[in-house]
Amino acid sequence: SYWERLQHLDLVSLQHRCERYIVILVWQILNKVFPNSARMKFGRSPSRGIRATVPHFNHQAQTAMSTHYESSFAIRVAQLWNSVPWEVRDYYYLYASQMFLRNFLCIIFDEPPVRGYTMAWSNSLIKWK
Repeated sequence: SYWERLQHLDLVSLQHRCERYIVILVWQILNKVFPNSARMKFGRSPSRGIRATVPHFNHQAQTAMSTHYESSFAIRVAQLWNSVPWEVRDYYYLYASQMFLRNFLCIIFDEPPVRGYTMAWSNSLIKWK
């Protein structure tokens, strides 16, 4: 099966690889290696480390807009960044951050959805916390 092949090859699923690259991109934006064209804002807290600010949603908007808000890139990226451990977010050196991120992805549950099967859970790191 797909999951057994991933384990045999010591790989994470395609979804986790995409999310890993997004976390690395946000790290690069935070450390000014990559331009902040998404206008992301960050804040530092002593207990939770560096966190991305999730843009606020106008709750008086239409219900259809709520779905677009939740699936927008800016919201998903901020939620994804905030869902990884502080060890990944707070390292100034990319290599150390990538190492912690890879170790984190290896220990969490990873059973990606496969076409034709219904899943009772989400495989996203956002839902994992």
